[in-house]
Amino acid sequence: MIRPKVTRVNRNKYEVDIIGNRDPRGYDNNLTIEVNEKDELIITVLKADRCYKFKEVQQEAGYIKVIAN
Repeated sequence: MIRPKVTRVNRNKYEVDIIGNRDPRGYDNNLTIEVNEKDELIITVLKADRCYKFKEVQQEAGYIKVIAN
């Protein structure tokens, strides 16, 4: 089971590397988390097709779940 990573974000960009265990070439997908000038939280999921491919994105009250395989 993968444990979630909790982080605090300020105005500086914070990058979280996601290691793709299906590809031995190293880091593949990553998240960029930042707070912009309007105090909006922006989470960007950058992906490369050589590892995981997005299946769906679920938006619920309080969270967003990105499902990839």
